This record gives sequence, structure tokens and C-alpha cells, in this order.
Amino acid sequence: MLGLLGVLYSLYSKNELREKGRYTIATIEKITGGGKGCGLSIDISYLYEGEKQKLDNNCVSRSIVGNIYKGKKIFIKFIPHNNSAIHIYFELEIPSNVIIVPPDGWNKEWMKTNISNFAEK
Repeated sequence: MLGLLGVLYSLYSKNELREKGRYTIATIEKITGGGKGCGLSIDISYLYEGEKQKLDNNCVSRSIVGNIYKGKKIFIKFIPHNNSAIHIYFELEIPSNVIIVPPDGWNKEWMKTNISNFAEK
């Protein structure tokens, strides 16, 4: 029963991320070896409406190990007021002209227009 609830919650979170997701720039705060089934674990932080948000223990593949380091800035997609689901865009470069992030992040249209190689996940 608990397994079914977990699957349903995961599907709900993915749908909510797709429908209500916003985009912002996060900072990698910490990188550690992952646990069972997880290559690496990263902690990230970002600002939303002026408040620092922290997301710990995000499981990522070891194949990206050369591309991440503490302090690196990355694009993420998040659900406002809900830290349970995010998507990290390691493959996207942050343009040098992106200096200020809106307090509530960007929408999908802004990302499509301003970020090369952007593909919604």
C-alpha cells in the first residue's frame, strides 16, 4: 500500500512540476557520495521571493561528476511553495547577461526564448 502511495505522489509531483513549475538559478552547496542506488548526492540552495530555499540529498548520476563543483550555479525547475519536486538542468549554461533573477523565477516561455538548448523536462 505504501509503495502505491509513493508512486501516486511521484506522478502527482511530476504533473505539478510540469504545470506550475518555475525556473531559477540555484547554487550547489555540498557534494557527497550517494547512498544505495544514488551516484552522488548534492545539496542546493536558491532564492524564492527573497527567502533562501534549501534542497538536500538530490541524487544525481556519477557521469556528471566532472561538470559539478561546490559553488557552481545551475538552472533548476521547481514548484513554488513546494520543495518536494525539482528538475536540475546540468546541461544548460547560464548566459553571462543573466545577472538578476526575478523573485518568483522565470516561466517556460522566457527559458525557451533566452536559453539556448533549453528543452522542458
